[in-house]
Amino acid sequence: MESGPDSEARPQPTPPGRRQWVKMALGAAAIAVVAALAFVGGRYVRRGERAAYPTELGPGSRLPQPRLPLQIRLAGGEALEVSARGHRDNSFRLPPPARECVVTERIVGVSGGGKDFEVPLPTDDDYLNRSTNHAFRSVWKSGTVTVQSLEQHVRAPGLYHLVVSNAFSLLTRKVVMVSANVFCPDST
Repeated sequence: MESGPDSEARPQPTPPGRRQWVKMALGAAAIAVVAALAFVGGRYVRRGERAAYPTELGPGSRLPQPRLPLQIRLAGGEALEVSARGHRDNSFRLPPPARECVVTERIVGVSGGGKDFEVPLPTDDDYLNRSTNHAFRSVWKSGTVTVQSLEQHVRAPGLYHLVVSNAFSLLTRKVVMVSANVFCPDST
């Protein structure tokens, strides 16, 4: 070996064959990782369904956004006159998809006969049945009362009607004070 200022020990360059082997090994490892992630991700999809990846949502589709709380004021304590054999309707719509909402109300009979009334909470279809004097179901129904407080949970999207009814009274109009709200918390 020569000795001198120009004869320092220099690292030998990696032969070209070894560099290619390292690149191929790293590439194969990356492919294995991607395949393993695809396999594990596919295990969480039920049989017969496809996984919805952002690229598969379709044109114009967006990822679902968290919903903000929804609050609807139906009545703020004002006096309402309900004619004999009549009713007053406070309708509200819950947008899809379904989420837990709470209808709260307080209604007080102020004047007219026994100051009594009824408060059903039907869906839109049942409201139409009720208004044509057909049998109807209600999410909630008070019976005949003079004061009514309610906290009723509703979940299905659609149109609802908070009705103050005096349909049972043939001659006497009623005046009632109504406070009513609907609140749907955020979607968590």
